[in-house]
Amino acid sequence: MKTLTNLISPFQTNTLRTDTYEVIENEVVTAQIYKNLNVSGSLFSKTLFKGVTFDSCAFYATNFIECECVGCNFKNCTFQFSHFEKVDFDGCEFINNAWIVSSISKSILSTCFVDRKTSFYLMREDNAIFNCFASRTLTWDEVDNQTQTLTVEDRTILKKVS
Repeated sequence: MKTLTNLISPFQTNTLRTDTYEVIENEVVTAQIYKNLNVSGSLFSKTLFKGVTFDSCAFYATNFIECECVGCNFKNCTFQFSHFEKVDFDGCEFINNAWIVSSISKSILSTCFVDRKTSFYLMREDNAIFNCFASRTLTWDEVDNQTQTLTVEDRTILKKVS
């Protein structure tokens, strides 16, 4: 199992040192496929991900701040206590992901394919969404059961509804 983690040692003092967390800043990650990767307690800041696929990865207490994702795929990933803020997603795919106490805020998505779970979380925050496509049209029962509704016009483009 591949893991990028902040390990808490029983020999550590009572206070956690900030340098024990993995910080990836101002890096470029290109054309990589990560499968079954566990990322925990990490910060990705001002990093460019280009053509990267995250397949069945788990992100726990991980933050993506002011990053850019171009042509990236997030498939069957789990996001727990993780946060994306001010991230630009261009031509990305979100397929069958789980969001547990996690969020995407103040981000821009353009020409992305978004699964229903991800689209629900996108609409809860202040995000800019342009020409993104949903996995399928919602039924009226599904719309009525959501706290904030989504509409799919022309069966493809997501737009926020008041």
